[in-house]
Amino acid sequence: MGLGVRTRGTGAGALAVLGVALLTACGGGSSAARPATPSTTARAGAPTCQTSQLQAALEMPDAGAGQRYVTLVLTNTGATCQLTGYVDLQLLGAGGAPIPTVVTRDAGPLVPVTLGSGGTASTPLHWAGIPLSDEAQTGPCEPQPVQVQITPPDQTQVDTTAWTLDPVCGHGRIDIPPLVRGVPRP
Repeated sequence: MGLGVRTRGTGAGALAVLGVALLTACGGGSSAARPATPSTTARAGAPTCQTSQLQAALEMPDAGAGQRYVTLVLTNTGATCQLTGYVDLQLLGAGGAPIPTVVTRDAGPLVPVTLGSGGTASTPLHWAGIPLSDEAQTGPCEPQPVQVQITPPDQTQVDTTAWTLDPVCGHGRIDIPPLVRGVPRP
């Protein structure tokens, strides 16, 4: 019932991205709510953004043909810092209990994103809004999330924000690409 991470892509490209991420991930030494997972490539310049200096928000929800989308936006509230890679997620139900969450990483370039104070990075989240054949066909397909924990790349501490969206069908599977600079607008 905890966090699962999968990488999705085709052929050697996806394996190369996963291999680079696995080879370059750094272990965290602090007491953490969750273990760090491979999410980045080596980088120079600004220090890594800390969870405490990032504010998370879910923006621009959208739906169509049984699919659900929302953009996760991380805003830097501190000094200039850098993010590279993927966030990790854990959906929480009533009372803060973890509910099924499987993060599937879409293959894509891992580009360092430098954020000045007030700068943003984002990633679209995608999930199924209709149940799979082995999920409940009446009522919610999975437990209703009320919050989501977000773990930025190279961090072990989480930021929690409200989840006011639909349940995540497909056993809690959420597809995400790597973070990008800014918030692309449709």
